[in-house]
Amino acid sequence: MTRGHTTSTIQEDLRHLMVNAAQMVAIVTTRMPTQLFPDHPFHGATVSSFASIALHPHPLVSFSLRLPSRLADAIRRHDDSEMTHPHLVINLLSSQQATAALQFSRPDLFPNPFWSLPMADQPIRLTKEGVPYLGGSLGSISCSVVRSLPLDFSTSSENRDDPLTLQEAKPGDNERYTSELFLARVVRMEKHDDEGEPSRRLPLVYHQKRFTTVK
Repeated sequence: MTRGHTTSTIQEDLRHLMVNAAQMVAIVTTRMPTQLFPDHPFHGATVSSFASIALHPHPLVSFSLRLPSRLADAIRRHDDSEMTHPHLVINLLSSQQATAALQFSRPDLFPNPFWSLPMADQPIRLTKEGVPYLGGSLGSISCSVVRSLPLDFSTSSENRDDPLTLQEAKPGDNERYTSELFLARVVRMEKHDDEGEPSRRLPLVYHQKRFTTVK
């Protein structure tokens, strides 16, 4: 018997498909507005929605964030800056950074997202614009947002224990989420030249609701 193609069944079918598709894991970092958060200058969040969109005429990438989100609020405040002036970093995580991925997926992360990281494995560095990025990753991409698109969708209760589903979501708001898609121009690749060969590191991926890697 064929199931009806309602919105809810399509959502469920896609959700079950994506559970079995390995997805790249990244941590997006940025500076918080100093006038609003003078004592907490940085923030970040784990995403599994990173994608490379285009290389020409300009390299473009995308990711999405659950709303409400302090990180999304901070990124939006930079939307009117020049496209060649990066204001966020997308850190593509290596297989050794599952702890960082879990830490940055917590909804109670703010205001001290970097304090509990094992610094020996992933030292925190700053770009020349003062945005933090993670050592030990596959690579860190400095970007500027060129466009954002608010999205509305529903999610079922089966995903409430999924750390990436609950990333930065407001407590008690589990029945319905909104999300925002960010399109960003790649301005610069940050250097990791004192940490060995990044090409020899294995990627951290999200598969069947857990962090793992591929060989």
